[in-house]
Amino acid sequence: MFEYDSCYRFVIESEEDLKSFISSYEKYVHCTESFQYSNSANSTGKRGNIDPTPLEYFFENVFEVVYGRSALTYLIREYEVADIDGAQRFYDYVLFTNQKMIVIEENGIKYHHPGNIGKIRYIDQLKKQNSIVAFGGKVYRWSSEDINFTDRIADDIRKYLGPKDNFIEQAKYINNREVTLYEHQEDILSQISADRISGNTTFLIHLPTGTGKTKIIEEDLKNLFRQYPDITVCILTPTSNLQNQWISVLLDIFPDRVGKDNKYQIFVTTYAYMYMNYYRFDSNFFNYMVVDEAHHSPAIALSKVIKHFNPRTLIGLTATDERYDKKTLQKIYGEYEDRLTLKEAIEKGILCRIRCFRIKSNIDLSEVRFNGKDYYASDLEKAIRVESRNSLIVATISKYFGENSGLSDKSGLVFCVNVAHAKLMSGLLNEQGISSKAVYGSNKKSQEYIDDYLNGNIRFLCACNLITEGWDAPRTSVIVMARPTMSKVLYLQQLGRGTRKYPGKEALYVLDVVDNYGAYNSPWSVHGIFGISGYIAFNDILVDQRETSSEMEILDGLFEYEREFKEIDVFTFEQKYGDYLNTDQLARELFVSEGTVKSWIRKSEIDPDAQINIGSRVLHLFHPDSVTKIRQLKSLPEHSEDTIYDDFMEFIEAKDYTFSYKIAFMQGFLNHLDENGEADINDVLDSYQKFYLDRHSKGLTVDRSNSPYNDLEFIKDRKLLKASMLENPFEKFERKRFIYYSKELSKITYSPYLFTSFSKDDLADLAEFYKKEEVEYYKK
Repeated sequence: MFEYDSCYRFVIESEEDLKSFISSYEKYVHCTESFQYSNSANSTGKRGNIDPTPLEYFFENVFEVVYGRSALTYLIREYEVADIDGAQRFYDYVLFTNQKMIVIEENGIKYHHPGNIGKIRYIDQLKKQNSIVAFGGKVYRWSSEDINFTDRIADDIRKYLGPKDNFIEQAKYINNREVTLYEHQEDILSQISADRISGNTTFLIHLPTGTGKTKIIEEDLKNLFRQYPDITVCILTPTSNLQNQWISVLLDIFPDRVGKDNKYQIFVTTYAYMYMNYYRFDSNFFNYMVVDEAHHSPAIALSKVIKHFNPRTLIGLTATDERYDKKTLQKIYGEYEDRLTLKEAIEKGILCRIRCFRIKSNIDLSEVRFNGKDYYASDLEKAIRVESRNSLIVATISKYFGENSGLSDKSGLVFCVNVAHAKLMSGLLNEQGISSKAVYGSNKKSQEYIDDYLNGNIRFLCACNLITEGWDAPRTSVIVMARPTMSKVLYLQQLGRGTRKYPGKEALYVLDVVDNYGAYNSPWSVHGIFGISGYIAFNDILVDQRETSSEMEILDGLFEYEREFKEIDVFTFEQKYGDYLNTDQLARELFVSEGTVKSWIRKSEIDPDAQINIGSRVLHLFHPDSVTKIRQLKSLPEHSEDTIYDDFMEFIEAKDYTFSYKIAFMQGFLNHLDENGEADINDVLDSYQKFYLDRHSKGLTVDRSNSPYNDLEFIKDRKLLKASMLENPFEKFERKRFIYYSKELSKITYSPYLFTSFSKDDLADLAEFYKKEEVEYYKK
């Protein structure tokens, strides 16, 4: 899947299966222009599973290790794409590069393994992934078993996703443009010119077939080319037939300017091509854009394209509005994406201001475990579902947004830990006279409750695994973070449900629940997101927190005590030390053992950049810049994919044997190696065990006196022996990233960088080398 531009996965049990598969995908191979665009899908904009799964947390964590914390802005979670049949699909992550759209999907055993979900559902899973390949993208998949092998996945990510310089920033916010609708041919051209001068940029032309829609574009372009001879034009068509028709007509008028390649000034292409490639274009690349058959626009793919581009003139042409009403079309054409940070979007007035109130609870979460990215759900549930904490949150909502407050017209979302927590919070709000409903994936009435909320009939929704990106409710004025999270992606996703502007909405009010945390596991908050170390209740977070402004007047009488400035420690462990390396990671970077690094620290030969006390332990951390300094200090060579072959040979030739384990292990591994550089771990273990059983049976010395392998019962216990083999000889090779172990596949495999650098002679020489090493070792 890495090596080839297009690689499909399929299930074939008969000749008919093969014919069916080929007929489904052959039109995409080498000829993307033949794709007949499907308009059957209309985006609902709703998606379940807001909480990232453990696999998604793992991926975010490794992605940060490879590219840095700031690189998370390149990822889009729960991305919506139409498959080859036009059906709506959601993908765990999408990353756009200047060459490809890369979809990143988890491959959990429970929901994805064919043995668990059956052939039909498995084929549907493959169609979902194959559709991305058909559209010119790639799919990167990782599984639950990979979580234990961070280094291997990090290496795969570096190789598969490529350098960060190729990534395209995805910090986008929806803005709005005015749309003018024309339904009659009379004077349309002159009216468009006049409207454009007055500042309008977007036009929808609804005229019957054969009444001159193409002619309007021809004449408009003639006029514009006289004034602006260098403008760039894009015309989008649903089929290649219409594409050819447009080119044929325009070539007579604009010779040498029209073609199917964007090197031409008038670029005529299909929806399908642009959907597969729009992310490669800057949003302002085209000055003038036409969407033919514009009634297709609400479909998933085309709406993404329209929102991406922000030309000076955008014109939609349609002969029918039977499928989508004019209001829907105007909404699609009126939206475009601004590539801004959250802070920039607020400062420019695109998104509303944010005011924060920190609810201080007495709940202790310092002992809640976290997996390097977020809290363990089981621990969190026990800690969060405490009556005093929930009552405090509801009392705060009631005090500032209840019926007797000055902000009783505000409505909002309460983000909860799980379904039980959502139900509990909703019940407590209703007891206070604040209308509320719990919404979650398994609740059949959730959509009804969401509609009631959007219509203003319910003031608060308590959400669990439902409200997510794409869900549009600008009326949301209050966000309550009752569910702490260490995932920046999740926090921003939840925050984004309330940042849209709305009539009468002067700000988004965020209630961060502040529990007691340890120094290393505090969650994200508004202050943490914006890097603000000071706090005044309900102050505008982008205003100096030591100053009160005239904007605060609307809050007069909102609370009884004096608004005082407080210094707070908002920086999470992840924010402070997310890019730092612990002693094990440093050792791997330097190609030494962790014991060596710890010895250097004890002898004060190197100094950690940070030391964090966690109970009785001290966590030593090193800034990435320190790696080079320490390497120079210790005169250590730099290691990379380019040096891995020489590094391996040097490691082998060092003959560093405490026991015979490396010799026995490598003999077994090399004996069972296949053409892909892999060996079944059970086959390797068989050889490993036989090596020592043979010595026992022949009465030969098994190993040094302090080796547990001298105990015959230890050797016969395959479970013990396997653990020993993975802990000692295997780990020595794995630590230096020469080989890896996939528990899910029961495979031990060479690093792809290393294996592809081997010749056949190298592998034969290695086998012969370890036979000789066995003889030499036992001579001693």
